[in-house]
Amino acid sequence: MPRRSTLAAVLLEPPPDGKDLISELPDECSAIILQRVRHRDLKSCTLVCRKWLFLQGSNHRHLSLCSKSISITSIPFLFSRFDSVTKLVIRCTRRSDKAKKSLSNEELELISIKCTNLTTFKLFDSTDQDVTDVGMAALGTHATRLKKFSCRDCYLGVESINALLSSSSSLEVISIRRYVGSDIMLAYPGAAASSLKSISLDRCFHYGYCYDHPIPPWFAPLLIGSKNLTSLKIKNCLNDLGDVINMVANRDNSLVEVYLDKVDVSEIGFSSALSNFSKLEILHVTAKYPVHSLDDEALSLISTKCCNLTTLKLRKCYLVTHNGMADLGRHATRLKKFSCRKCKFGGKGLNALLCGSSSLQEISVKDLHGDWVELIYPGAAASSLKSICLKDLYNHQSPHCFAPLITGSKNLTSLRLLRCVGNWDNIFSMLEIGESNLYEVYLKKVPVTDAGLSSISSFSKLEILHLLATPNCTSASIVSLVKQCKSLRKLHVDKRRTKWNLGEDGLFSIGKYNAKLQVVKHRTKIRPFWQNLLIQP
Repeated sequence: MPRRSTLAAVLLEPPPDGKDLISELPDECSAIILQRVRHRDLKSCTLVCRKWLFLQGSNHRHLSLCSKSISITSIPFLFSRFDSVTKLVIRCTRRSDKAKKSLSNEELELISIKCTNLTTFKLFDSTDQDVTDVGMAALGTHATRLKKFSCRDCYLGVESINALLSSSSSLEVISIRRYVGSDIMLAYPGAAASSLKSISLDRCFHYGYCYDHPIPPWFAPLLIGSKNLTSLKIKNCLNDLGDVINMVANRDNSLVEVYLDKVDVSEIGFSSALSNFSKLEILHVTAKYPVHSLDDEALSLISTKCCNLTTLKLRKCYLVTHNGMADLGRHATRLKKFSCRKCKFGGKGLNALLCGSSSLQEISVKDLHGDWVELIYPGAAASSLKSICLKDLYNHQSPHCFAPLITGSKNLTSLRLLRCVGNWDNIFSMLEIGESNLYEVYLKKVPVTDAGLSSISSFSKLEILHLLATPNCTSASIVSLVKQCKSLRKLHVDKRRTKWNLGEDGLFSIGKYNAKLQVVKHRTKIRPFWQNLLIQP
């Protein structure tokens, strides 16, 4: 491999005939080259010539600005140079900043006029009430191609959101995060009733909320009036959404994805509302209270009526037992991805799911509680299961329980273990005996020794290996693994909190033994030069 100085000299050496090959490149090729340049080097490239300055501005699609650099006089010059911007992000200064400046209605209107190709607009940290319904109405009127709008930590008010929705007929995605309103108005879809497809709300509540007399959610008419809504994401909402979800489910809806994270919905609301989404494919549920969470009856109704369900993620659903998991595996015939975190159905619930689900391809288990006496078998998913991810399993019996699942999955291609205790070397030795199809192995904070790496080196189809915080492995075992795994093309090694270091000799030995290896990431505080090393055969 040539050194950097030699490589730079070869690239910078002028051609023998004296022609400038860079200037003869077509504009399309030069634009592609400039798009791949890092942002910190792009400014220097634009100072080379006027052609590169023009190409960089005319092909710039994403632009992120601070409100301090925006003024009425600078906006026309800014968007005359960057005339192809489709995504614009504006970050307002915080209150703690001495030179605090927010975006005004006049500046927002001028931006929507000059930026004709705007399709995505994001506004962050607009804590002052400088942007009102006048500016939002101008944005919706002039930005006729606007499809995505997002705001975070903004004091806009429901009037401003209504002004945008009533004037924007092409808006498809709206995302509001950490909104706090003092008015008791309701938001309506307006002109975006037919075009709106995705709504995401995170920590949106009123100042006047109290647990004794809760205020109805201000976004209820917005959810109910959006006719073609396909994705609904609600996180950390204090209002009771049981009636709202029921009203959305009762109308003719086309919801495909529902994400409920720490939302106050009773178990009756779960069973009566979510089960009516006939086209539902992706469901994420994170319980806010252990009492009000998904139970066996609701899970059985969802798996029975939602025939298209392919992805299910459960978080803190303490009321789900092995009976509900058995109904899920029996009725959800199209389920491909299942994930659980901090649930209490234990290994018995996983066995009930795997015994009936013949189409399951990916399973992820994190911090699972319950009885660890039973062994977990792949069951009906032995041929379909391709990916297994285990996280935060602090029971020393977990390797013994999951061993039949890992070794019994015939077509397993990806295995990820994160923060799992116990003896995992035996599992890798069992996989070594059989014909393993593992394509990717990810190990982080797992007590794997050199014996385990020796077993992993026998995986003939292994291409990606991650070793993060594995102090029981030595440098010699890693070099030996790379030498034997001829198909390995990516190796990620993290030296932090470990006792070994590959060093320059080890890295060059890795590149010498394996010609297919392309990327080696060696994260260490001692040798930052080797953080990203590209080894070419």
